[in-house]
Amino acid sequence: MVIDWLLPLARPARAGLVARRGWLACMLSVSLGAPATGCGEGDPPVIPERDAGMRQDAGPRDAGPRVDGAVDLDGAVDLDGAVDLDGAVDLDGAVDLDGSVPMPGCRIDGTVLPLAMDRRDPFERAVAVVYSGEAFWFAWAESAGAVARIRMYRLPAAGGDGTIIDVTPDGYRHREPVLTPTAGGGVLVAWIDNGGAGFQLSGRLYAPDGTPVTAAVPWTAEPVAHDSPSLTRAGGTWLTSWVESDASGGVRTVSTRAIGALAVPSAPAISLASATAGTLSAQLASLDTRSVLGWSLLMGDAHVQLTSASGTLLGDPALLTSEHNGDGSLALTTTGSRGLAAFGVRVAGFRPEIRVRSFELVGAGMPMEQLRLGSERIVTESPTQGIQPTVAPFGMGYLVAFRALPDFPTGTLTTPTVRLSYAAVSGPAVPLLDVAVTTQAGGGLRMATSPDGRIALTWADLEGPAIVLHAARILCD
Repeated sequence: MVIDWLLPLARPARAGLVARRGWLACMLSVSLGAPATGCGEGDPPVIPERDAGMRQDAGPRDAGPRVDGAVDLDGAVDLDGAVDLDGAVDLDGAVDLDGSVPMPGCRIDGTVLPLAMDRRDPFERAVAVVYSGEAFWFAWAESAGAVARIRMYRLPAAGGDGTIIDVTPDGYRHREPVLTPTAGGGVLVAWIDNGGAGFQLSGRLYAPDGTPVTAAVPWTAEPVAHDSPSLTRAGGTWLTSWVESDASGGVRTVSTRAIGALAVPSAPAISLASATAGTLSAQLASLDTRSVLGWSLLMGDAHVQLTSASGTLLGDPALLTSEHNGDGSLALTTTGSRGLAAFGVRVAGFRPEIRVRSFELVGAGMPMEQLRLGSERIVTESPTQGIQPTVAPFGMGYLVAFRALPDFPTGTLTTPTVRLSYAAVSGPAVPLLDVAVTTQAGGGLRMATSPDGRIALTWADLEGPAIVLHAARILCD
């Protein structure tokens, strides 16, 4: 093996599974520094309430439940525990239109876990992660010289030992795994597979305990290159997307396909070439009984558009990058009929900045149903710089993680750092925690959350001739 595993492994407990030793014995002892101001210890920081004068709402509105039915003249609800139009909650249970929220206190739950170190083929890569069946599931490509395989790691969200799972055999150059949870607590994993002609897309279904339910199932058969796969569950079925190049490699477009029971495709693939020509990357997320497709163009713009459960586009695309300055990075997360998109831009063509926009489905089931966008909001206010965002739902808002880059001479950050922030439905984003020192390159970040407030965050560090894949389990109160 040319992978230097930092997790001591026991012998396989059964075919396809390798049992890990105890949690503490497998950890590296790393110093992460102090948490961000106001996080972890002491009182959580609160965005000052702005209750005087006219209120502004930068995001989509949600007329939520009202406790006593009493409504002010401005459409807001008094501080009686009722819900306002934004869905964000004040310390007393009420909601302000400025997005004021109590900030959670966050800390590392244990230490940073190194998943693997690859010295032979240190290409940039991401570690996929989802929450399913009271566990976090991770998936990554493990290089072995000129070939690579896909591995998963199932880690109980509340603590305890994890399990390594071999998804694909050695011998092919498998890459870019993605995950989505199943209704029963297992996962569906998909990856780019060059076992046939060109790079194709394959998938495999796993039970809640990590045992395989199916063998690898091929999902595509076109003799052209595939990359940027994505998975979600919409309307009772799975839906996958990918970016494919034409025979010349010069035209890149998005395609989708519905996946049925036992990970077998249930309909032909659908090409979205007319709407997505020039795509750099794409991502799907469930939205009510439908899904939303986000894609970034090679020229920098990023879009989102509603799709049906079968993968056809609905309505019109919505432009996320209003200044046409996107850097190609895009992450989506959803809860019910609303969600958040995070993306990177280049301010004045130079300074890397993270921004977010909320969106929601309006007119569901009507002929004119469409996505409605909130205002574009800055997560990394100057002098803070950031790249490679990832997002996940948390409470009544969202978590945004990214690589924060050195901001000297005007700022205080001198080394690249994995940073976690909180974004309410509207209002400013607030930094929560500096998770770990990182490198400027390595691959995209990924994040998942559990219902009880635990977070799994992954990233990769490009350290000279090696790339190290990391995971951190974080607890926010």
